[in-house]
Amino acid sequence: MNWLILFLDLIFIGYSIFFIRMMVLLPSRAPFVPTRAKVTTEIADIIGPLPTRSVFYDLGCGDARMLVEMAKRNPDAQFIGIEFQFIPFLLAKYRTRGTNIRIIRGMFEKHDLSEATHIYAYLYHHVMNALLPKFEKELSPGAVVYVLDFKLAEREEDRMHLLDSREKGKLGSELYVYTF
Repeated sequence: MNWLILFLDLIFIGYSIFFIRMMVLLPSRAPFVPTRAKVTTEIADIIGPLPTRSVFYDLGCGDARMLVEMAKRNPDAQFIGIEFQFIPFLLAKYRTRGTNIRIIRGMFEKHDLSEATHIYAYLYHHVMNALLPKFEKELSPGAVVYVLDFKLAEREEDRMHLLDSREKGKLGSELYVYTF
């Protein structure tokens, strides 16, 4: 009986540590908010075909729906999604099996982005703004960054697309395009 109590205590302690860790980390990051299918399709239409040998990153890729849509249209490009949260990471791994998409579990802030030719991100303002110095340091000239809704405060966008698939009161209405 004592081993059962000890086992339950260890589970409770482990869960408590995980919960506290998430409460500390998540305010500085973005939660998993799936992009609606209509929005994903329209963004892929706007981005259009990628040049051969392009390397397309999705930072905070969630369940990889943007990567899957882009990969269907660009079989000769390489696609990389980076996701920190465990459940969306598992969904992304499952959704992308047998494709030209690689999913990495980790913090995109710590990942080298120098090979990226295109980056897509749907992240809060403060996360995007924290990434700007990384983009300026690591991205090659001509790399294109697509940002849904939360534009970079310290950099003027090259273009802004007001999405036709937008719905009143919902996110997923503006796509900002930056060329580095």
